[in-house]
Amino acid sequence: MSRQRGGLHAMGGAGETKLETDRRHVRRRIAELTDKLKALEEGRDLRRRKRKTSGVKSVTLLGYTNAGKSTLINAISRSDLYAENKLFATLDSVSRSVWTKRGSYVLTDTVGFIRHLPHTFVEAFKSTLDEVRYADLLIHVVDASSPEMEAQIRTVEEVVAEIGAEKVPMITVYNKADKATREQNKLYISAKFGENLDALKDRIADALFGGKE
Repeated sequence: MSRQRGGLHAMGGAGETKLETDRRHVRRRIAELTDKLKALEEGRDLRRRKRKTSGVKSVTLLGYTNAGKSTLINAISRSDLYAENKLFATLDSVSRSVWTKRGSYVLTDTVGFIRHLPHTFVEAFKSTLDEVRYADLLIHVVDASSPEMEAQIRTVEEVVAEIGAEKVPMITVYNKADKATREQNKLYISAKFGENLDALKDRIADALFGGKE
């Protein structure tokens, strides 16, 4: 890490160390990503204001990372979002319009949460997480097959409280039902295989538009 870069036959001196070069590259990359996040934030703020002024309802998916949110938004909106069993596979919020007999709404995916979420992470993804705070309804997608399910639920609830969204109405849905041991009084679905998606859609419509048809 202390190699000097001052020419082929240089003997130390004014050259730049590899560590200094790496740090400079990292600082430049951080600045580039900060600019991109700022541009994304401005775009999301504009779209959010347009939705509010037009009266369009907003539903936001949230959950522990790899709970199946992107697969679920694909299934409900018939879109084709990137979905992979990978940490932070979704980095930016993605929205899709959904039409029902009782009205339409915008369904938004968000970055997956993790345990002990660093404060710097919350700040970096503030605008993405703002989709949670400003939603009309939250859908908490739980990986029902995870052996750490309860801890993951607590993590999501803690983040929701941290960003000030604990008063937003929420439906908790237990995904990956094909791999889970089921309990009573919980809504189990399989976003991958389409199980119970109609029941979830009905719950969403009831919460947004009230009453049955």
